[in-house]
Amino acid sequence: MGCLSCAGFVKEMGGATRLTLKGPLSAVVEADCLNPESLAGRTLHEIAALPVLIGMEKGTLGDVFDIEPGLTEDVFLEGDLSKVDGIGKGMAHGRLTVLGDAGAHLGANMRGGEILVQGDAGEYAGAQTTGGFIRIRGDAGDRAGALYPGRTKGGDGGTLLIEGRAGDELGAGMRRGLIAVRGNAGDFAGTRMIGGTLFIFGTPGDLAGTGNKRGTIVVLGDYGGPTASYVLSCTYSPTFLDCFYKQFREWEWDLPGGVESGPYRRYVGDQNVNGKGEILVFTKSQ
Repeated sequence: MGCLSCAGFVKEMGGATRLTLKGPLSAVVEADCLNPESLAGRTLHEIAALPVLIGMEKGTLGDVFDIEPGLTEDVFLEGDLSKVDGIGKGMAHGRLTVLGDAGAHLGANMRGGEILVQGDAGEYAGAQTTGGFIRIRGDAGDRAGALYPGRTKGGDGGTLLIEGRAGDELGAGMRRGLIAVRGNAGDFAGTRMIGGTLFIFGTPGDLAGTGNKRGTIVVLGDYGGPTASYVLSCTYSPTFLDCFYKQFREWEWDLPGGVESGPYRRYVGDQNVNGKGEILVFTKSQ
C-alpha cells in the first residue's frame, strides 16, 4: 500500500519541480537557493520557506513564485527572471531550465549539472565555474565566464555556450574549460586568460586577448587581427580544432563554411606579459 501511495505522489508532482513567477518584479531578487540540490524532493512548504533577498528586504521563495514540488533533480523556472540573480549558483548536479530571461550570476561557481536558459542572461553568467554545462539561447551580459573582482584566476572547467551576443570581458581570467559565443563579443574578450579555449563565431570588440598568458582564442568572424602586442606566427590549418567542431555539430551549431579546413592566421601573445597564448583567426577564401 505504501508503494502505491508513493507512486501516486510522484505522478501528482509530475517528477520535476516547477516555479512560476507570480508577477513582474519591482526589485532585484537574490535567490541562491534556486538550484536542484535545494529544491528536489522538498515539500511545497519547505520550498516556499527558502530565504531570498527582495531588494533590501528579507523574503521567501513563496513570496515570489508559485511552486509545484517534484522529486527529480529536474527544475523549471518560468517567467521574466531578468531581475532574479544567482539562479543555479554553485550547483553540482541536476538540470535547471529557465523558460525566459535570467538575471546576474547565473550558474556562478557551478561545479556540475546542466543549465538551459531560453532567453538572455545578465552579467557574470558562468563566472568562476569548475564544471557543468550552461547554454544560453539569447545574449549574455558583461563578464560571462569571467573571474570576480579580486580573484587572480577565473573559470577552472565547464562549458558555457552563448547563442546570441556576449558583453565585455567574455572569459576574462579563465584557466580551463570552453566558452563559445555564436554572435559578436564585446571589448576585452579573453583578457588575462591563463588557459582554456574561447570561440567567437562573430567578431570580437577592441583589445581581445590583452594579458593572455596561455589561452586559445578562435575567431571565425571578420577580424583584422589583435593588437601589436601579438606577433603573427604562421598561417596553417590546426587539426586539433576538429574535435571542437565535432562537438559544435552535436550541439546543432551551424559552422561557417571552410572553418574545418582553414587556413587560420596564428598570432602569439600577449607579449606585454611574456604570454604564450594564441589567437587563431579564420581566413576566408577569396
